[in-house]
Amino acid sequence: MKIRKNIYILLIAVLFTLITGCRPGQPENKPGNNSDKEKINKSKKVEKPLPPKKEVYKKSKLIKSKLGFNFQLPARWQMIRYDDYIFVQEPDKELGIYLLKISSDSPKKAISAAWQMVNPKFNLEIEKKISPPPSGEWDKVTQINYETKVADRKIVFALARGKNKVYYINLVQGKKAAFSRRGAQMSTVVSSLKVPGIKKESFKGKKAAELDDKKLKILRDHIEMVRKKLGVTGASVGIIQNGKLVFKQGFGVRKLGGKRKVTPKTLFMIGSMTKSFTSLLMAKLVDEGIMKWDSPVRKLYPDFGLADKKTVEKCRMEHTVCACTGMPRQDMEFLFEFEGKKAADRIKLLKTMQPTTDFGETFQYSNLMVSAGGFISAHQAYPKLSLDKAYNKAMRNKIFKPLGMNSTTFSFKKAKKSNHAAPHSLTFKIEPIPITYKAEKFVKSIAPAGGAWSNIEDLAKYIQLEINKGKTSDGKILISEKNLMKRREPMAKISAKKYYGLSLIINKSKGITVIGHGGATLGFSSSMIFMPESKIGLIILTNTAGSQSFIYLVYRKMLELLYDGKKLADKKLDFIVNKRKKDLDEFLKKAELNPDPNWSKQFVGVYSNPVLGEIKIKIEKKKTVLDTGEWQAKVIKVTENDGTEKLEIGPPLTGLYFLPGKKEGKQTLTLYAGQITHIFEKK
Repeated sequence: MKIRKNIYILLIAVLFTLITGCRPGQPENKPGNNSDKEKINKSKKVEKPLPPKKEVYKKSKLIKSKLGFNFQLPARWQMIRYDDYIFVQEPDKELGIYLLKISSDSPKKAISAAWQMVNPKFNLEIEKKISPPPSGEWDKVTQINYETKVADRKIVFALARGKNKVYYINLVQGKKAAFSRRGAQMSTVVSSLKVPGIKKESFKGKKAAELDDKKLKILRDHIEMVRKKLGVTGASVGIIQNGKLVFKQGFGVRKLGGKRKVTPKTLFMIGSMTKSFTSLLMAKLVDEGIMKWDSPVRKLYPDFGLADKKTVEKCRMEHTVCACTGMPRQDMEFLFEFEGKKAADRIKLLKTMQPTTDFGETFQYSNLMVSAGGFISAHQAYPKLSLDKAYNKAMRNKIFKPLGMNSTTFSFKKAKKSNHAAPHSLTFKIEPIPITYKAEKFVKSIAPAGGAWSNIEDLAKYIQLEINKGKTSDGKILISEKNLMKRREPMAKISAKKYYGLSLIINKSKGITVIGHGGATLGFSSSMIFMPESKIGLIILTNTAGSQSFIYLVYRKMLELLYDGKKLADKKLDFIVNKRKKDLDEFLKKAELNPDPNWSKQFVGVYSNPVLGEIKIKIEKKKTVLDTGEWQAKVIKVTENDGTEKLEIGPPLTGLYFLPGKKEGKQTLTLYAGQITHIFEKK
């Protein structure tokens, strides 16, 4: 979903002042002065109209509006109440949201009326209109994304949710970097909207149904249908209920074009699901007295550092896995330069990085912080080993082995010798294609954040441990309940009903608690969740990047079968399929999949960046190629509506793009990555 640009609104207060008085030497108009030669007007005192009051709170606050809706205002955000709308803005004033209530015949008309109200001069062209099937509480939901200039690095979109021809509108605009650092808080504002009479789907108080053979067949057929329609090469799905793995099945093949089928024993890379095991290891080490949750990181590992000294001093071990330190996501550093890199190199890299929000203020995901926490905690258990070896040994001896997770490994060699799936990225046409294992080895130097391989049967044992509050399936205590549950305490808010604990995501929507974590590498997508009240777990592993829609639709179908939920999975599948086709058609109008070599020649050469190293642009067999040394990718030409030309790359990092430019006469390629800008200069 591409949503862009910001508009600055100038609020002008016109002040009227009446000036009256006497000319020098003019007689005063005193009582008893009956002179009619000069008439003196009484001076009138006129008060200046007060500007709208700005409200800012130190803590998040529920705002009750006279406009017929309530919402959650994040801490330190500024709010201004006008007669017809409310405007909220993040502390840096680079992202703002208007909230309105509009009566109209259609969501599009309601959005137009909203813009007219807050900014009559608004004239951005519509880039895309999206109307997903409503979840039930609303009659209609529509989002409109607007065209902005690529160079502006801004986002503008409107969201309309309507019931009985009354629409609740959010007009959102801001810099892309602000969305990256404040996205969770923005999501909280939008998702927390409460309107009288609007009831959301809820399973609260409902007992989960038994997943019998009939229900499991429905689910099995649904999984295979969705897999085929969304082009997922292979998948493995497992469900735990009542202490048993009641469903485990593989779908599709281990590698595109191959005949070897996926089974419940097939190993997949699980990406960031690994983070949950890292915080579990930390809980185990706290149990053993090797460290404490509140141990200062610097005290345990003096070489730990960040560019901001105050943040370093505040950092305790629990903070390395809380996504709450204000440290931004910086992934390009390990995606471009990973050959020969070790754990110590990644911890050293952190010394160059600055937080972009206050400590504890909001959710910001950092793979490098989790990596540091995992390596440093394991090093306390095995101080004589290198960070990498200490982490592998600690995970094997203290977590995987006691749980009987004998197939789970961080070793590519071990994984490739067993029943394993091959990684698949997506082409420009959203089709899966195998990629090299070498490209996936970026995870080795950040193993605690996403380096494990596992399968359904092993992961089911971990889910059972979570459901049993630290006890294995045979009743043995592996982790104390106190330290296991510590990981589920809220540390950073993600949205109105969702927060991040210690490498666990806790979602309390629909009246039930759902806990878990997803994962993604360059060629794998995965998710595992468990519902502690009903003691149900779900594990989904795929060998295709960008399979989040598949994962969601499997999860949604399971909820429908468990709680007799609204039949939305099939409707949402149709919407996703149609949207993907439409998005692809629009993209192909802008893209030249085989650009003219004469156009490409101007970019041929070696480029250097002080952080990401060297890249090379070359032409091979009439194809333009980007070579990082660790991996290669095809380059295509994409021309945006404002005329901006982009060098966009394909697998293994499809969609990443560079903007060509000049600096002091030298050719440059600029890569924007969230809040960070990387400029490569031609040698």
